[in-house]
Amino acid sequence: MIKSLDVYLHKSYVGQITLLPQEDTLFTFDKSYSEDPERPVLSQSFMSRFGEFDPHTRTYQTRLHPFFSNLLPEGHLREYLATKNKINPEREFALIEALGKDLPGGIYIQPSHEKNASK
Repeated sequence: MIKSLDVYLHKSYVGQITLLPQEDTLFTFDKSYSEDPERPVLSQSFMSRFGEFDPHTRTYQTRLHPFFSNLLPEGHLREYLATKNKINPEREFALIEALGKDLPGGIYIQPSHEKNASK
């Protein structure tokens, strides 16, 4: 089953995290975000070594792109979140979906069908 989550930085729509078959995840930037020269910076990790925006992405098995993976709690807090939501703590898509609007740095995530909802 393919599921996707919309990613926002404050009120700006940034892109989607998609859960693909075999638990691969893929983050893709929205075209309007990529083409906006005044876009808010999601992370310096999406910049090339020359300081240019680099929207290139790849898939990750059971994990998320490292930027999103680093937003998730570790250790006991991760175990607590996984137990509370009845999910495997190694399945990062499910973890970030459970945290959704409770992420650091002005980032929030919601199921794609709720795209027009506010934070």
